[in-house]
Amino acid sequence: MDSTFFSRAKNDMVYALLLIASALIAAALRLSSSNVLRRRVDGLIGLSIAVLVGGWMALCSLITVLAHLALISTIRCPNHLTNLSFFGTFTFLALLRCQHFVGLPRLEFVSNAIQLMMTLRVIGLAYEIAEIRRAKKEHDEGGTNGDENQTTTTHRHEPNAIEAFSYLYSFTGLFTGPYYTYKTYSDAIGRQKPIAWTKLAPLIGQKLYTLCWTFPTLVLMTWLDPLNAIRGHQIDEYSMLSLFFWCAMAFVFMRMRVYSAWMVAESICLMAGIGIYPAAGHNEVGSGPRNEQSPHFQSLDYDDPAVALDAETIRNLDIPCVEHSDGFRSGMRAWNRTVQFWLANFVYRRTNRAYRMPYTMFVSAFWHGIHPGYFLSFLTIPLCTSAEDRLFKAFHERPAFLRHLWSFMRMRGFEMMACGFLLLDGWDTIRLWSKMYFWLHLVMLENIKHHSTCGASNFWLANEAGKSKRGEKDEMTTAYLKTSIGCRTIRH
Repeated sequence: MDSTFFSRAKNDMVYALLLIASALIAAALRLSSSNVLRRRVDGLIGLSIAVLVGGWMALCSLITVLAHLALISTIRCPNHLTNLSFFGTFTFLALLRCQHFVGLPRLEFVSNAIQLMMTLRVIGLAYEIAEIRRAKKEHDEGGTNGDENQTTTTHRHEPNAIEAFSYLYSFTGLFTGPYYTYKTYSDAIGRQKPIAWTKLAPLIGQKLYTLCWTFPTLVLMTWLDPLNAIRGHQIDEYSMLSLFFWCAMAFVFMRMRVYSAWMVAESICLMAGIGIYPAAGHNEVGSGPRNEQSPHFQSLDYDDPAVALDAETIRNLDIPCVEHSDGFRSGMRAWNRTVQFWLANFVYRRTNRAYRMPYTMFVSAFWHGIHPGYFLSFLTIPLCTSAEDRLFKAFHERPAFLRHLWSFMRMRGFEMMACGFLLLDGWDTIRLWSKMYFWLHLVMLENIKHHSTCGASNFWLANEAGKSKRGEKDEMTTAYLKTSIGCRTIRH
């Protein structure tokens, strides 16, 4: 392999070294017989790595953390705390994204990745603390009314400044994810001792086994360099069929890159004990166990060979679903699941129903960066899901032909959107999509138009049928009244 290959893979190799270093640190901390050491050094290790890799750019994340520690200690109103945290953090992120226009260093590479994860953590922590304060206030005023979730929140303690700092700068997942809540982190470091290696090994083995096929494919795709083939005016030389091929290769490159990084990142979380719960807790991505207040769950011993453990809480990828799901919505839900949890809980569910989907995709695009390619790709998703919802509603039991056709279109659509995500440049993205005649957008718009027309026709027919039935009912009522009046007249 020549020097060009290594120059293309330079950033990936830096990330690989960071992940290896994080894994070694997590393994070293496991040598301690208790988690006391981790509670003291977790945040300091993360901050040290941020300074070592990013230099002065580490100030960006440090300012974010210190500002939130001040907010949490001074703003007692839950609503004010969450609003200031959310809009203040994203405003600061916008300023950081634009600082290079005034001669300051550009926020990029590892420093940008740290700031992205820190944005999720500080806002998530603010919402968690707000929920704890609300639950305690309602409990003090009139009880929990039997609400199990509220009872759980009431019994959780609000972290102090040192605990919050350790969570926010925890080196585990600081560069690549997955995102995990303070509660999940607190559950891990709150255990008396690390989970036995015999219980962790199978879980970690499942993650690392994925590297057997993702890493060789990633090396091949890096050598092939599909992004270079679809960037710039050289795409004018390709036929539309060739562009479909290169888009497919670009999406393979993106998937293999993400699969490899996140499998290692999740393994590091497992080594640190983060996100591991007994399977009996019916654990969910991001939120953890659903029935942790049950006496049976609380009595379980993590090191007991009979107690099955899982890492669903931090499972960032459902690879089979990403590869073979039946639609856009299900495919999106299987991708970057912990960030999806964050978006669902702190953006989607707190937004007006009329525009929550496009607004959530806008926030997601803005969080990733201000490159036009992000917005072009992410804002195409609501168009696809809207068309898909109408199609699936029209065909409750979809025939095999339609299922295969839609799965084919879904994968080609993801490939097209992935190119915008990878190219970043707006003109490069539009140039590529225009050479492909914006087929995805046109098909989705036509689908929406067709099923909207059918829906309107069905509504009109149902309305007319309703009028007909009401007319028949009115005639029967009139006849009954006439008969009744006639009978009364005869009796009188």
